[in-house]
Amino acid sequence: MNILQRIFSKKETPQNVVSNDLKRMAKKDPGAFMISIIKQQRSLFNKEINTWKAARAEALDIYNPKRILLTELYRDIELDGFIRGISKNRVLRVSNKPFKIVNGSTGKEDKEKTRLLHKRWFKLLIKQAVRASYHGHSLVYFKEPDPVTGLFKQIELVPREHVVPEWNAVFPDPRGFEYFDYSQPPFSDFIIPIDGEEDLGLFDAAAPLYIIKKHSWQNWDEFEEMFGLPIRIAQTASQDKKVLAEIEKWMQEMGSAAYGIFPSDTVLDIKENKQTDAFDVFYQKIKGCNEELEILLTGNKNASQEGGTYGKQEALLVEQDEVTKDDMGFVEDLVNDEILPRLRLYGYPLGEDDVFAFDNTERLGIKEMADVYKVVVKDMGFEVDEEEMNERLSIKTNGRRKPTKAAEPLADKNKQEVLKNFIAQQKAIAKLYFNKDV
Repeated sequence: MNILQRIFSKKETPQNVVSNDLKRMAKKDPGAFMISIIKQQRSLFNKEINTWKAARAEALDIYNPKRILLTELYRDIELDGFIRGISKNRVLRVSNKPFKIVNGSTGKEDKEKTRLLHKRWFKLLIKQAVRASYHGHSLVYFKEPDPVTGLFKQIELVPREHVVPEWNAVFPDPRGFEYFDYSQPPFSDFIIPIDGEEDLGLFDAAAPLYIIKKHSWQNWDEFEEMFGLPIRIAQTASQDKKVLAEIEKWMQEMGSAAYGIFPSDTVLDIKENKQTDAFDVFYQKIKGCNEELEILLTGNKNASQEGGTYGKQEALLVEQDEVTKDDMGFVEDLVNDEILPRLRLYGYPLGEDDVFAFDNTERLGIKEMADVYKVVVKDMGFEVDEEEMNERLSIKTNGRRKPTKAAEPLADKNKQEVLKNFIAQQKAIAKLYFNKDV
């Protein structure tokens, strides 16, 4: 069969055969529709390098691409404690950032609209968006809105083994041939694609490192079983099966260390290689894999460790900041291009000129901020917005001011010079924190 016949063959090419009933169900109850997708049992067999290669080949097949094997492998990778920890840390650096909805024309925050997104589902959306850098293309969907408020309460991930992004397709049966196109209505109204920069995600490059690391742990464990525990030897001249069985039972009940039952004239010699430090061999190999994984998944080395010189810590923070900025920019584009238009479609009071943005304002502690207000108001004579001050300092003022004595004039030129320098410093502070020229 030639290439064209293979591409267009109905027997070998999956078909988009969505029925009208299926479309009506998706439009009426998106949550129930997505839950109805058949979920296959997850295989827990050991993953090897050949398994990774087969998974990549399946995902990159130009005729019938599927990501079933790749998804199973990625689930195993996420169970690694080190990978899970550094991956979660990168996600949290974005999901914990404050954000706001601002008017695109004025640049001012609309706090009422911002509160609409301070929901659990939106934080989960941000996390899934950052995780897409690890998994590659991902799909999330809105579940049915609250019948009273009309607002969404939950968002869920479409199981990745059901998705073929090359065709904009979701397969109810991952191994089947029937699918629906999620880029077309009514599915496109509630299904949101998240396209990571890496087609198969960073876990694709992490897979061989994970497999090598896993085998190092297994080999170390075998070494411990062989040389870390004493070997028990029972010697007997008897060949009676009942006697041998009783001796073996005793050996089993004595503990988990290796044992053997031999004739009394048997010579058993077990030698350990003394030329290498077994601990160092296994540990350094695992450590090397972790360092490679850390650079790959977080963009820098030693992000999970504390200590080091001040200069190294500063350089590390700069590297982390660059990665976080890139992740934040990706999330902002996703929300503005994909999420806000769909929320408007479902009746959210968001205007066309409303923009989602992370709040990058430098956060000072209450004491530091109080000192700034003291300088600006008392020493420089500026008036500040009372409502903003109350919010930042977590206090409530009643609008009345306590009368203060007028400052006495300075007596000599030296004090006037000191005052002049002091005022110059306060002007710099005002410009830095309040963006005001004096």
